[in-house]
Amino acid sequence: MNGNLTRVIRILSEGLIDVDRREGNHGKTPLMVAAQLGDCRIFRFLIRKGANKSQVDNDGNNILHWACKGGHVGMEECILPHYRININNKKVTPLVQAAFRGYRDVCEFLACMGANVSQVDDDGDSILHWACKGGYLGMVKYLLSLCNLDINCQGKGGNTPLMYAVLWRRKDICEFLMSMGANMSQVNDNNNNVLHIASMLERLDVMKSLLLQGSVDINSRGMHGKTALMNAAYHGKRKMFDLLVSQGSMTNLVDDDGHTILHLASLGGHVEMVKYILSQNMTDINARDKDGKTAAMIAKLRI
Repeated sequence: MNGNLTRVIRILSEGLIDVDRREGNHGKTPLMVAAQLGDCRIFRFLIRKGANKSQVDNDGNNILHWACKGGHVGMEECILPHYRININNKKVTPLVQAAFRGYRDVCEFLACMGANVSQVDDDGDSILHWACKGGYLGMVKYLLSLCNLDINCQGKGGNTPLMYAVLWRRKDICEFLMSMGANMSQVNDNNNNVLHIASMLERLDVMKSLLLQGSVDINSRGMHGKTALMNAAYHGKRKMFDLLVSQGSMTNLVDDDGHTILHLASLGGHVEMVKYILSQNMTDINARDKDGKTAAMIAKLRI
């Protein structure tokens, strides 16, 4: 408490006092006291001597809470590296790193110290985008509780937090964002919505959650006029393809180039998908695209 590092060193060298010894009033450890008083020298020394940085006091406060109570911004340099947060990374701020790793207490500490929660990175991604990529539902809930974040904000490539949750296969976060009013019909810079993005992936549970909401047209057009079903055909996602068909995807549509689902399965080089489409009589085997090519012609070009 007096900031006397020399005496701290002497006391610990005698081995009579546990470095994590708690005081009577709040259950604070010496490390918490150093954090509260902003004494980085003593803080670092106690860490080197094995002080437990994860301990909490009688009220559940940890070293971050006590540093915040003390109002010492300089403690960031002492504390954050122990959470694997690089405070010198100019592209990804400590706040964003904490959100990505799910450290709510670090985010609260940084916000208390004046960090800008609404700031975006060099690619335009917000802290909410990063939390969705990280996959920590509790962090996403905390950030949205701050009330100054746009749930439909667009970041890199025009992607929204919901799109990132889909891309990174975060089913629980997808469901939460939708329950909070995330716009499923919003499109990114490629004109794709969440259904188009999900249709290119393997995770059926994510697509089922999206379709369960029923607030976006399953036959909506995305990049190059492709529907989600067309994407599934092109990428050879048979289970995804079947799910979309069972939920009402139209099999007779064509994209901006006049490609049917058979053309697209051929373009993607997926033989089993081609066989399946033909076995179900979903489209004309001799249908021609805008260049007059049939699926067989397209397949021949791939050889």
